[in-house]
Amino acid sequence: MASTRHIRTYLTDSASKKIDMTHLLLKHNFDLTNNFELPNNPFDTWFTSQTYHQSFHFRVLHRAITTRAKLELYRILDSAVCPFCEEADDDFEHALYKCALSKFTWQNFQTYLGLVGVTFTVTTANVIFGIPRRVKHSNIINIVANRIKKILLSPSSDRRCLSVDEIVNIAKDQFQLELAVAKRHPRVPVSQNYVLKKKWETHNQFFVA
Repeated sequence: MASTRHIRTYLTDSASKKIDMTHLLLKHNFDLTNNFELPNNPFDTWFTSQTYHQSFHFRVLHRAITTRAKLELYRILDSAVCPFCEEADDDFEHALYKCALSKFTWQNFQTYLGLVGVTFTVTTANVIFGIPRRVKHSNIINIVANRIKKILLSPSSDRRCLSVDEIVNIAKDQFQLELAVAKRHPRVPVSQNYVLKKKWETHNQFFVA
């Protein structure tokens, strides 16, 4: 599997290089006649400036994720059946949005969006490709969604159904991480870091002092 450095090099070799949208849509079995917003380059700053999340988003777009179905194919596991619903093989689609565990998690994610004042209905296309740039605070939402995807796509015991409170805690953890990074750069006091405050203003009710 390509490293983050290789992925970044692949996408940034040329400023004009674009992701093949048609190829991605076919790879994810999407009808090209459907009217929804196409994915952007995962290294666009609108998605996130954090390399880890950019790299993971790229792997999701290209289905480069190790699922239980792949582990069974490689004879690492004896069965590819989903251990949660036991109704289908635990492949990419099932793990990310078809399993009852995943569906309940994305319903809670929708509730979380309502709590932070984001009026946007998440579709299957958004689960895979990300929240469009036009949506307010899409940067935060995409990072939180990415961390949810990492849990749902994990073939290990880390995978679980996430409650609304757990999703809020994921956002809180992300804020604390960004706050810690800001403190490492003393040129601008954290109390005066307008960009950070503005970015997380929708979450004031939960944890921003």
